[in-house]
Amino acid sequence: MIRMNIDEAVKQACEKPTLLEALTDICIWESERVVRQARTNKQWETCFRVCLKEVMEKYGYKPKGGIMKFTIQCEIKDRWVPHFLSMLRYMEHLGRIGASRSSLYADGDGDFRPKFKWNPALSSEAKPADDRRGDRLYDAG
Repeated sequence: MIRMNIDEAVKQACEKPTLLEALTDICIWESERVVRQARTNKQWETCFRVCLKEVMEKYGYKPKGGIMKFTIQCEIKDRWVPHFLSMLRYMEHLGRIGASRSSLYADGDGDFRPKFKWNPALSSEAKPADDRRGDRLYDAG
């Protein structure tokens, strides 16, 4: 990892399973780079902030309150796709006009079984604002 440039080091760091491990990896890389630089050039030019920012951005982390852009992979039976996408469009519409609604019916007969994949560094552990026998309401505030 020592002889990599920053782009290569960030790419390798972002292959780690958690953001903490990725940040640790890039800090080790930068420390080794700076020590090597100091021994050859007698200079200490560090760029920890740049390294950490690059890893955090590539890992999909944004400070709270900001806008986050991320990708979700969905595997779903083709007959459900128009209904699922219509639900997402309606969520987008409600957000745009500032309206609130709460309703999602997940068919329990075994036909609707979507599978989702996203960056594991993204938090998906929000507690519901209300939970009545499995009827959950999620609200970011």
